[in-house]
Amino acid sequence: MFFIHKKDNLKALNTSDNGDIKLKKAIDKRETKALNTIEKDKLKSLNTIEKGAIGEKMALKFLKKQKYKIIETNFRTKFGEIDIIAKNEKILSFIEVKWRSNISFGQPSEAVDYKKQHNIRTNAVIFIQNNNISYDGVRFDIVEIIGDKINLLKNAF
Repeated sequence: MFFIHKKDNLKALNTSDNGDIKLKKAIDKRETKALNTIEKDKLKSLNTIEKGAIGEKMALKFLKKQKYKIIETNFRTKFGEIDIIAKNEKILSFIEVKWRSNISFGQPSEAVDYKKQHNIRTNAVIFIQNNNISYDGVRFDIVEIIGDKINLLKNAF
């Protein structure tokens, strides 16, 4: 099952030893009433934007647990969108989130093709030019979600 949280009342993420994040199966009874659950077969009825929003919320929780400071989400220009802009230590990270229910069509990160990478880089330049943020380096990462597992691919492109 996948969970959508309301007002951040969900204890949804649990870190395993290998760095993957899995949705926590045992949820406090008080919080259960605040949840809307979506079974996998119902997930298909959601449109791409709704699925993306769920994946991005999962990625945000994951990144916060990894000590990332979220600067902006859904940064848009005429060239496209950057899902998440965050700092980890003194590195400014531009992060693309890709979610797949399984790998039958390949890894989620494989969907970030050259054109998408180019658009993210262009948007990153625009963001840096228009914001006074101190940083020691820039990185392009991908958070890929496969089912209920989350992987962070640093320096993905």
